Amino acid sequence: CERRVAFVNPAGLKLFGATCPEEILGQTILERTHPDHRTVVKARMQSTNEVRRATEVIEGPFLRLDGTTFLTESIAVPFSYRGKAGALILAQDVTERRRLKQRGLEDAARIEVQRHLIEQREQERLRIARDLHDGPVQELTGIAYALHGIAQSQEETPGEDSLKPLAEAIMG
Repeated sequence: CERRVAFVNPAGLKLFGATCPEEILGQTILERTHPDHRTVVKARMQSTNEVRRATEVIEGPFLRLDGTTFLTESIAVPFSYRGKAGALILAQDVTERRRLKQRGLEDAARIEVQRHLIEQREQERLRIARDLHDGPVQELTGIAYALHGIAQSQEETPGEDSLKPLAEAIMG
């Protein structure tokens, strides 16, 4: 026999999108359980009824009356209602919390990618600076010193083709 809803409080009505208890009462728990989660709920129901011990808190999808899915954390506790053995199911909607957690994970991943890009950009900037310092800048400095030397030697032996202005321009 599938267990049926015998009592629902205002929070349960809101959870399932009902406006009055009659919309929920008499339905089986499995009717409000998402198909992907029914096997788990069946096993929990059987365990609760046979062992008569509270289940662990788990997350699982359930269905509102309009068919939309929401995620709950729920626990089933053995309970007698009107002289019949059953279970009291305590559930809370954690859809928003899960969404925020997922968004936080996505934000963290985005931040990590940005951090990595900044790190790579800085490494590339340092490599370019090192290459410029070790390559062309060093060569230009050497050329400037050579020109300066040539210009000084021309001062000692004046001629028409003085390189002194060029050497001064390079040396600053």
